[in-house]
Amino acid sequence: MGDLEDILFSKFNNPKLFLKNRIVMNPVPTGFVLNGSIKSEVVKFYELRAKEVGLIIIGAININHKTATNNVDIPNMTDIEMWKRVTKAIHKENSKVIAEIWHSGSSRAFARNNLSQDVSTPSGVIKNRIVGKGLSVYEIEEIIKKFAETAKRVKEANFDGVDIHAAHGSLIHDFLTPETNFRNDEYGFGNRTYFAEKIIEECRKAVGEEFPILIRLSNFKSYDVSAKLANSIGELEKIVIPLSIAGVDIFDCSEINYMDQSINGRYGNLAYWIKKITKKPTITMGGLGSSGILYKDIPKMISVVTTHPNMSYLDLQKEKPHIMYTEKLVQDFYNGNFDLVAFGRPLLINENWVSEMKENLR
Repeated sequence: MGDLEDILFSKFNNPKLFLKNRIVMNPVPTGFVLNGSIKSEVVKFYELRAKEVGLIIIGAININHKTATNNVDIPNMTDIEMWKRVTKAIHKENSKVIAEIWHSGSSRAFARNNLSQDVSTPSGVIKNRIVGKGLSVYEIEEIIKKFAETAKRVKEANFDGVDIHAAHGSLIHDFLTPETNFRNDEYGFGNRTYFAEKIIEECRKAVGEEFPILIRLSNFKSYDVSAKLANSIGELEKIVIPLSIAGVDIFDCSEINYMDQSINGRYGNLAYWIKKITKKPTITMGGLGSSGILYKDIPKMISVVTTHPNMSYLDLQKEKPHIMYTEKLVQDFYNGNFDLVAFGRPLLINENWVSEMKENLR
């Protein structure tokens, strides 16, 4: 059995996605956005990180819908030429890049500005709180088309794949969970994956068979960290098997903590169980490189790093770059529990984090 360095820096050879190593940069907001368009500074930002990581996931990126975003600093796919500059810079470093696309759904209701006044959810209800009105079937079908159109633009911008955001209280996540989906039609909770399946299928038509499609899933919602996607293995199977059949190639599994159990009382996080069920590659994560940075600190960190781009990781976290749960990660990898490992906050702050972390693994 090899060590963690052997694992992280081994190649990932998937029929649709070849990576120089198994390190993924999570989709974290950079702040380099103005009125939905990315600024030129973002090109260098990602180029520096591409030197060290195998895959960068950029997101969230809004689909073209009036209630898609929950933050004015989240970009859209309008300026394809600028996105081409980003993908070209990343490819120059022999790294790959995937665009995460989304509709914010119920998470928009918790925005700190007037965005929260107009929210799209399956039923107009968030945990028994009435928020706006539920989407009509016509509106749902329009949103599905917008996902597909955005996926097509992602491919035109020379990304290496598309990651469909179905986590953290996004619109797709809302259709998957009972506290936001009270519908009694074909998109109702009894057929909870139908909306996601249609999006995957339409995106597949837009990008072709060889273009990788990922989907990001999570237990928690941004406004409810105790939320659960499924309460049993059987329930999780009813969610992820239809998504896999619809065309998902890789599952992007978001956790607050790597050691969290995705199913109460059962060993294993979300990446573990989804790989076990679908036999498809999974990305695992969960505070693995940022033990001193809490979830609630992220907005402050983003503000600091975008205001002072030369500030290093060590200026914000007084410890050497390292990875937590190293022995567990090694054991889990060789047991086939995951394929790729994602880090967000450390790479947001420090473009040299991987090389510094590598030295501390020895």
